[in-house]
Amino acid sequence: MSVSLDQLNDFHHFALAQLGQGEAISISELAHQWQVARERDEVNEALREATEDLKAGRFRSADEVSRDLERKFNLPGA
Repeated sequence: MSVSLDQLNDFHHFALAQLGQGEAISISELAHQWQVARERDEVNEALREATEDLKAGRFRSADEVSRDLERKFNLPGA
């Protein structure tokens, strides 16, 4: 797995903040916590974008999506 310089810098800042709390922690636990935090941030960003799309009217109804999938995959009900 390759790591970008930005990711390394992000991890460095995360590690300093966690270690600054004074708790002893292993590097593997620190890396796990960082990964969990990154995934949480990605989910929060996706939710923020989805909320903006909904507010702006950029969405399709479930019925419309179902009909499109039925046609695309030749499912019953199309």
